[in-house]
Amino acid sequence: VTPITDLTVKGSDLVVATMGRSFWIYDDLGLLRQWDNKPGEAKLFKPEPAILANWWGGMNSSSATGTSDFTGVNPATGMVIYYNLPEVKKGTVLKLEIRDAKGNLVNSYTSKADSTYVKYEGAPSKKDVLSAKKGLNRFVWNMRHEMLLGAPEVYIEGSFSGHKAIPGTYSLKLNYGDAALETTAEIRNNPLYDISQEEFVAYEEFMTQGEKSYNEMTRMTNQLYEIQKKLTKVVGQLNKPEQVQTKAEAQALLKELKAFDATMVQRLSKAYDDVENFENGFTAHYLTAINQVDSSIPKVTNGARNKMKELNATWTGHKKTGQELLNNKVPEMNKKLFDSGFGVLFATK
Repeated sequence: VTPITDLTVKGSDLVVATMGRSFWIYDDLGLLRQWDNKPGEAKLFKPEPAILANWWGGMNSSSATGTSDFTGVNPATGMVIYYNLPEVKKGTVLKLEIRDAKGNLVNSYTSKADSTYVKYEGAPSKKDVLSAKKGLNRFVWNMRHEMLLGAPEVYIEGSFSGHKAIPGTYSLKLNYGDAALETTAEIRNNPLYDISQEEFVAYEEFMTQGEKSYNEMTRMTNQLYEIQKKLTKVVGQLNKPEQVQTKAEAQALLKELKAFDATMVQRLSKAYDDVENFENGFTAHYLTAINQVDSSIPKVTNGARNKMKELNATWTGHKKTGQELLNNKVPEMNKKLFDSGFGVLFATK
């Protein structure tokens, strides 16, 4: 308990000075200015303009309180999104979509946890979940695109976070049941960054294409690995005299599948520092190239462009091998196995 000796409004924030207990900044006045809805009415509030941050924020968690017993608390490094809800029916799933000025989906979130999430050392982070409680809810978007895919059980020393959203106008749409709430939001450049909008656009294009290729190769690697595991079980059951030829062909295909997998990922890497003992697979090299460009100051250098051109040329060859396996060799083996009395090989997507 302490006297408040001074109040001032600076920009859009309220600053409170106390007698011997520091000063405090309330940085959500924009929320109060928009508070015109009736009790129990649903509303998606327009977020305050967000800045590409170069600080650590103690308010990044959607459940952060904004106070600490011993230290000051910095604002969130993401975009703070508030929404008010009436009583939400049990089983109703909220969905938040964030799109850029061209209407492209940047990221999306729901109030339902991902039941397919696979946890392992070095795995992509679990996606944030929206709160669906009655009343005011707070969600912090980290201002990044959709998270990248991982190869389950393979440790890759890198970040799977999607790249930073660039300065511009974005649209927010919150769906729950038959209701849809919409508003717009703005990301502004950090005044300490000497980056033009043209350079941000170049970064956006570079990262979008790089992440698309990375997801493509990781998805293919995961699909073929699932087939490899199924084929390994089938090979062990091809023991009849009339299955000798089919078994030999299945073993040959299995060898090709293992060779492709070993090229793409290093399955001996299970934890931190394993990468010092076992050579990384191709997807790890590609992810590293993406991560290097997604730096604190997002600029695409000539060195990064040259490296990505080199990696893309290599990926073209690997992709051709993977497509041959998926589109031709695996279906051909499926037919032969079916003729031998076995079911087909397939991969989940």
